[in-house]
Amino acid sequence: MAQNRLKLSFNQANELCREFIPVADGVFNYTAELEKAGFKAFLPRHQFIESFAETDEELQIHRKCIIECAKEELG
Repeated sequence: MAQNRLKLSFNQANELCREFIPVADGVFNYTAELEKAGFKAFLPRHQFIESFAETDEELQIHRKCIIECAKEELG
């Protein structure tokens, strides 16, 4: 049996996804808050991946990629 589901227009979906941007932009704030609260299971992987950056510029590029990935996943 087919269900009647309302579909979002492109503009509605676009507006909804724009609300995720501040959430994704704050991904590193969330990790800092988790660490401060005692949740540290993610740190070894996080630190291992970041250890490959040879310069601060490379680390910043990596972090921008993480933020963009978070935006995609939320969208």
